[in-house]
Amino acid sequence: MPVMTPPDNLVVQKWRKSVWRDYQRNNLFSEFMGNGNTAVIHRIYELKDEGEEVTIPLFMLPQAGGVSGDQTLVGNEHDLKHYGWKVRIDWWRDAVLLNKKQQRRSVVDQMEEVRPALTQIAANKLRDDVIRGFHNVGQAELGTTLDTANVNGIYYPYATTGQKNTWHTANIDRVVYGNLRSNYVTNDHAASLLNVDNTADKFLGKSAKMMKRMAKRAKPHLSPITVEGGREYFGIFVGSNLFRDFAADPEVVAANKDARARGVDSNPIFQDGDLILNGVWVREIPEMDDLATITGAGAGAINVAPAWLVGRQAMGYAVGELPKPTERKEDDYGFVIGRGIETIYGIGKSQFRNRELGETSPIKDWGVVTGFFASVDDA
Repeated sequence: MPVMTPPDNLVVQKWRKSVWRDYQRNNLFSEFMGNGNTAVIHRIYELKDEGEEVTIPLFMLPQAGGVSGDQTLVGNEHDLKHYGWKVRIDWWRDAVLLNKKQQRRSVVDQMEEVRPALTQIAANKLRDDVIRGFHNVGQAELGTTLDTANVNGIYYPYATTGQKNTWHTANIDRVVYGNLRSNYVTNDHAASLLNVDNTADKFLGKSAKMMKRMAKRAKPHLSPITVEGGREYFGIFVGSNLFRDFAADPEVVAANKDARARGVDSNPIFQDGDLILNGVWVREIPEMDDLATITGAGAGAINVAPAWLVGRQAMGYAVGELPKPTERKEDDYGFVIGRGIETIYGIGKSQFRNRELGETSPIKDWGVVTGFFASVDDA
């Protein structure tokens, strides 16, 4: 029995005007950015009106000196070690171009979608630049590629073997490979990474404790984020693979099961979010897996990824101009519409030199202990 079938050009077609967007995660570093001296990522506003670089004085208190009894103090004075660390800024801009013909053809209100999209792009770039800033092995001018144009330092993927080794040697008191300090190979970063395996060198509760001990003993010491009754608190940023291993560690599970508040709404066994152990909170930054994983660098060619234990002023975020909307003026008699965004900033891991060794001495990280751990994807 024949059935009447409409031709293709008479088939009903409908489009929904509201847009479904892919999920864009908020900048998980945001709450650690601040204007005060206790912030992990310290905003610097000296370049708001003019200039392209600002120098931050870093002062290191010496060990107790002086004289005792009736000894002469003249000639026994000492210098206060200090260093000037620079942060440089540059522009970043982006835009979308529309015209009246294409807007008229589209079922979507293109103008309505442009502004929030550009704002999210700017936020994502800042987040990624924070990761690139931590993942660097030396102070340098701003990068020349799009992904490093606002990042102070030598971004790890672009660093030479010599630059990595220099950083590795300078930071011997604040870098660890896996869960054994003995995995460190003198003057050889790559050989140290080869000692990281997927059995003994996952990021676990003991890893966080070890990194905290290193922060307390490093010279100069890392300043804890907070101090309460003599208890010093630090934070660690990790990617999703390292966070997975940490959350599954029986020591961490037991601590949250036995010592944290019970209930589905508050216990991290049931809820997503930060974990804390021994005065160290651990925050998952999923984008670190994409931007900071060192592919095939560990034992058996496994991937290795960093964990960054941070204290106060671990990074500087110099602001020349906060993100603001822009418009294109060349509008072809009102037919073309350009909507953009611009900002001026620079991100950099705070670093210093040992002035006693001269201005050519290796750069050392100021507020970060870096650990490298096995980062194997889910099977």
